[in-house]
Amino acid sequence: MTTTSDTAVSNTAVSRGRRVLEHLCETIGPRWAGTPAEHAAAEFLAEELRDLGLQVTKTPVRYIGWEPLEGSFLHVWAPERLDVPICPYYYSAPTRANPVSGWLQPAGRAVMGLYEGRDADAVGPPAAPGGPEKFAIIGFRDDVVGYVVCGGLEIPRPGGFTQYADPVVLAGKALTDRIAIWGAAGTPVGVRLHVAARYRPDAVSYNVIGELPGESSRCLILGAHYDSLYHTPGAFDNGSGVMALIEAAEALAGRRLPLTVRFCLFGAEELDFQGSRHYVLSLKERGELAQVAAMVNLDAVGNPAGERRRFHNFRVTDDALGGLVEEALQQFRVAERYGWEEVLSPFPWRRVLYSRGSDYCFFAQEGVPAISCGANGAIHGHTPEDTIENMDPGVSALKGQMAAWMVEQLAARLAP
Repeated sequence: MTTTSDTAVSNTAVSRGRRVLEHLCETIGPRWAGTPAEHAAAEFLAEELRDLGLQVTKTPVRYIGWEPLEGSFLHVWAPERLDVPICPYYYSAPTRANPVSGWLQPAGRAVMGLYEGRDADAVGPPAAPGGPEKFAIIGFRDDVVGYVVCGGLEIPRPGGFTQYADPVVLAGKALTDRIAIWGAAGTPVGVRLHVAARYRPDAVSYNVIGELPGESSRCLILGAHYDSLYHTPGAFDNGSGVMALIEAAEALAGRRLPLTVRFCLFGAEELDFQGSRHYVLSLKERGELAQVAAMVNLDAVGNPAGERRRFHNFRVTDDALGGLVEEALQQFRVAERYGWEEVLSPFPWRRVLYSRGSDYCFFAQEGVPAISCGANGAIHGHTPEDTIENMDPGVSALKGQMAAWMVEQLAARLAP
């Protein structure tokens, strides 16, 4: 029997995956959750999966949406005047018609949420404690009127989810550096903040599922999100993962494996994982989650051109899956073929309980064995420069081959 590791992905498969990548990133462009562009991407991908002979469903995901608008700003008015680049946190409340003003007061460190600190079982160097410094804006009535999180980049990138019904923004490095100086001197810092954003209670995204029936109703899930941030073509994050999934789907199409395989293209990942959250919850409600034998996730797998040493970032939920990752890296001679001598050092994978990192997290939280395939580092990730020219489609193709091989191996090893 021929396996996916016996031959490279065919020229047709590479052509299909690259064509899908180009259509998503160059024809459709930014695919922010719940927008017409994201909806167009969902329909396009559904047709691609149908063309591979898969049984396709497109399921609506309804949620309370959020989107930024033009005009947000942060102005420091004491002890000196300074305009600071900012990004609103996702789901930040707007400041309505008028900006808010007040004095900055330390408010601890920002965290993503209750998933923080769940990697106590991780293999490798421990993560730095806490997150970036966070400051409350104390208004002139001694009430909290907003929050500012101090970032480490000159131009902050969108990200982070607020846990509060207040305006919350991530500020650029210029403010971070000055606050360190002003704070050491005990100098009060006064700011004026305006957040332009709106909630969308009627937001709709879509999960696109292509099923490859197997010998058993138990299934494996190969997933990737197809949405992007609102201001970026999203080639690396996550056109690269979609490309890899399409190539894996084409490599396996027409086969009948011991387990059923579902190729899941999730919507609204960038907005608090709405698509995969909805999918896992719906499986659980229908009593079908126990039928999921394992999940493999592909997110940001086409590491940027010139960063090939940052090939791997595999997270797994148990040692057996870590062993499978090592087998895949060896099977495809990753270090040998690409000259990445350090690709397997000091460790090729991290073991996590679950963490709020990508669409695998809700599967892992519910006890589904999971592998998340990514790439360390992204110079252009979450920026307007996240284009095909600034990623490596060749690595996406390789990750697609590896994903198909791992799915094939899992289907054989986990069969009833």
